[in-house]
Amino acid sequence: MLCGEDMFFTLDRWYRSEFLFENVSIAVFARNDFSEEKLSRHAETLRREKGATVRLIATDPVVISSTGLREMLKNGAGGDYLSDGVYSYILKNRLYGVRPQPDKLWRLVKPWISENRMLHVEGCREEAVKLARRWGADVLDAENAAVLHDLTKGMAPNEQLILCKKYGKIIRNIEKEDHNVLHAFTGAEIAGALFGVSDEVCSAIRWHTTGKADMTLLEKIIWLADYIEPSRSFPGIEEVRRLAYCDIDGAMTLALRMSLDNLERRGIKPYGATFEALAFLTDGGEKKI
Repeated sequence: MLCGEDMFFTLDRWYRSEFLFENVSIAVFARNDFSEEKLSRHAETLRREKGATVRLIATDPVVISSTGLREMLKNGAGGDYLSDGVYSYILKNRLYGVRPQPDKLWRLVKPWISENRMLHVEGCREEAVKLARRWGADVLDAENAAVLHDLTKGMAPNEQLILCKKYGKIIRNIEKEDHNVLHAFTGAEIAGALFGVSDEVCSAIRWHTTGKADMTLLEKIIWLADYIEPSRSFPGIEEVRRLAYCDIDGAMTLALRMSLDNLERRGIKPYGATFEALAFLTDGGEKKI
């Protein structure tokens, strides 16, 4: 039975403590550097008076309580105290009201991201944080959505269709044929299922490629961060970047038009939701900002 010093000093007062002392070995570790002598004395007392088997575990003390750690997990912190495996389990099962810690999340996500996409994802993350701060969005949600937005981009289409089937997503033919659209579907599903992000973050990932009518502020931020991140370079992008920090709907309108024009020049049929996103912004739809 592994325990910390706070439990160890009260074990003899536990319900049926005699059963514990007779049937398990007690392995105890100190919370700080000044506890070992005190622990040793109490261990010897339990051996002598209770017949207990006690082992002292030598380890570098981690000065944090479980209560404090759970509180940190709720606020997008605390991941550095946990192994990757433990933290992944907490995220997947959404324990303790956890919100992912972006740096820890990025460490878990990196194996999913190809080397040539790293710069783009890091740039999108940087841009999403700046946009969220500018427009008063939840910075933690924006950063996590950016970290996860291209999670399944490197997967082959057949692998992504398997994921869609696994998570019960109905995919139309146009979505099956367009890898850019498909990875947004699957990325959103994996982000929610394995990394425990909120529905709002999943939705921002889902629409980061095409956009849609009546987008939330977070959805706009992730769409724009993906579009204007620092490694992007093409005619007109500087104006979109300028507008993104003074008129977010204006930036969306210009960028959507540019995106549709680019697809038309390349002979690619645009996804219907992109037209709907532009129409909402230009034909009297209620603006979010």
